[in-house]
Amino acid sequence: MTVAFSPRGEALHLILNELRTATSRVDLAQFYLTHPDLIDALCALPAKGIPVRLLTDVTMGEAAQQPTLDKLTRHGVQLFLIEPPKRGKMHMKNLVVDGQTVITGTANWTQQAFGLNCEDTIKIASPALAAVYLAKMDELTASDMAAEIHGSGAKPERLSFPLPKPPAVRSPPGRVNAPGTRRFSAEAPESFFLPNPGPFEHLAEQIRSATSRVDVAIFLLNEDRIVDALTERAQVGDCAIRILADVGMLGSGNLEVLQNLAAAGVEIRTFGSDRESLHMKTGIIDGHFFWTGSANWTKGAMTLNIEDMLCFDSPELAEWYSNWLDEFAKICQPFVPLQTQTTFVETNAVPTGKWPIGLPPTAPRTDWDHLVEHVDFPPLETNAWVAYLPDEAYAPVLLDLIRNAHQTILIAMYKLAEPGEKVATGFLGQIIAELEKATARGVYVSLLLHVPVSPQDALYDAHSRWAERLRAKGIDVRLGLPALPMHEKFVSVDLCKIIVGSHNWSAGALDDSRVYESSALVIYPQPQKWLADYFFSRPMVSHMASREAWERELTLIRHTKNMNTSDKYQLLESFGVEVGPAP
Repeated sequence: MTVAFSPRGEALHLILNELRTATSRVDLAQFYLTHPDLIDALCALPAKGIPVRLLTDVTMGEAAQQPTLDKLTRHGVQLFLIEPPKRGKMHMKNLVVDGQTVITGTANWTQQAFGLNCEDTIKIASPALAAVYLAKMDELTASDMAAEIHGSGAKPERLSFPLPKPPAVRSPPGRVNAPGTRRFSAEAPESFFLPNPGPFEHLAEQIRSATSRVDVAIFLLNEDRIVDALTERAQVGDCAIRILADVGMLGSGNLEVLQNLAAAGVEIRTFGSDRESLHMKTGIIDGHFFWTGSANWTKGAMTLNIEDMLCFDSPELAEWYSNWLDEFAKICQPFVPLQTQTTFVETNAVPTGKWPIGLPPTAPRTDWDHLVEHVDFPPLETNAWVAYLPDEAYAPVLLDLIRNAHQTILIAMYKLAEPGEKVATGFLGQIIAELEKATARGVYVSLLLHVPVSPQDALYDAHSRWAERLRAKGIDVRLGLPALPMHEKFVSVDLCKIIVGSHNWSAGALDDSRVYESSALVIYPQPQKWLADYFFSRPMVSHMASREAWERELTLIRHTKNMNTSDKYQLLESFGVEVGPAP
């Protein structure tokens, strides 16, 4: 048995090498496949006299994937689209080579799966297990769920077997590369096919019987049997339980599951963005039993989808997975459970010469009713001097305003580039440096940043990291509310000089000559109090004392986003938040 992980590991090599050595037949059940190397590998085999059978979900039959399907069938791949009843999915990810070897795991055959996601891929040399998977594929192709797809008849182009690129040596900032492949001598696993409650009942019983530790790495989790087993076992308090969950679990549909598990004492950490996911479906019980497969631990997987699950009895394999999850957990974010709001946090301002340097105090939100109904700032007419700022003038003018600020700098910005080396050498690096200098000389600097609706959006993590970094420098960074998206690019200096327009503080807007933006400089002869009123009326997070504090508030706000007014009040009150009467 051989195990490989993603991202940036050797899982893709493992699959390609096995396909290259095929001699008699290849059978594949794969939910989604778009990886060009794997598609070319499948297409190259029939020309060598090796039959290839592919079962995939009916969603692969959509118009966007027609060129892929046509390429496969023109090269002689026997192709079946599987459409389970009641909108279920053919969600398996299983390859059988020569009726002798099974490759399974969590990865769809996509570039994202092998290059960005946290996945596992397992090669098992077992003719008996291969026979079980082939029988399942035979059953599916013979059923009324299957539709065989035939090609256009066009002559296929000549293909050579793809040569995989070597795995990445360096990991991206804040990320880890998967370890290399590892071989094990474990016995063949117990295998299950879904829809079927049996494997979930078996897994739940193992969790309830755990004596020391349960580790879970999961993309989606909401199946009642497993959630109840984890909750009950955690409440006893004598068994450590850790869940690494994809950040998609923070969405309104599954947030309550994490909240209840955290309240029971489960340690929860999350990982992911709009470009990468924790896509595993792994459970490790007492360092002994190990589970994986295509099935998320969800009601849909149990009752609707065609899935596989495997249970290994192997301390050596369990330890290898546990060590990888320990390493991966280091780049995951702690889950912040909703709870009764904490006490007021004092300011960290300290006197330095003439000016008090530091941040004003922040505290838990009390005006939760404002999240139910937002009132816009009223329009007004005003007279001022206005000048157009072309691209090349924006950054120099902005830097000059910051350097000459005396009292306040108020900024509302939709997008800041991700912190990194490129930022330090560009205009944004200069702007940040000047803001820090302004703070050091006693100017109050406040920066309001947009927060996307989805916590998976990479911009959310980037702006949170900026908030941590700049608040440590004395800049009063605030985060907007995801329920009320903020798209402004606004700078006010001393309440009498304003820049407004289209310039984000991104590398493209500030440093790229291929991106065209425009802004305007507005100057008043005297400070305008309404500018401060306007800026501080913008919806923003109340509690900015720490990342844990603002993530707790944002989690609650996201949780209430799709609720009606009455349900919002009821939820907030259940967490000890005082709100006005529901209408």
